[in-house]
Amino acid sequence: MSTMMLVAAVLAGVAIAMMLRGRGTGPSASQLRRALEDGDPGPLLQAAGGLPTTRRSLFFQRAIAALWEEFRRDLALPLIRAFGEGHADEKIAQFWIRQALEVEPFLARKILDEDFLRVHYHPSVARQCGLTGS
Repeated sequence: MSTMMLVAAVLAGVAIAMMLRGRGTGPSASQLRRALEDGDPGPLLQAAGGLPTTRRSLFFQRAIAALWEEFRRDLALPLIRAFGEGHADEKIAQFWIRQALEVEPFLARKILDEDFLRVHYHPSVARQCGLTGS
């Protein structure tokens, strides 16, 4: 086997490993489409719940961002709550809580109640997460 073929085989192996490693770290297009069509974040919450903690965090990040960008904050907020409950120590979870409170205060206060905020929201950490906006 030539050196060039060996290098190509190693690179292909690395690429495949990276692709496999990234699988399951975000919602599928069909999961998002279904949530948007049905107006129900339940299946996304259920899918997130079945993932290991490290993958769950990235799943929440991607799902929330996708819903937020589609202006479906009503669907993103239950995910933000679940993300905050399970990952309050992560700055990105604090960012999303703050984002919801600043951009959608009335809707956010319905889902992110005072008990949730007292336990899971850390404003000093959230302030470290950069500028917010819609």
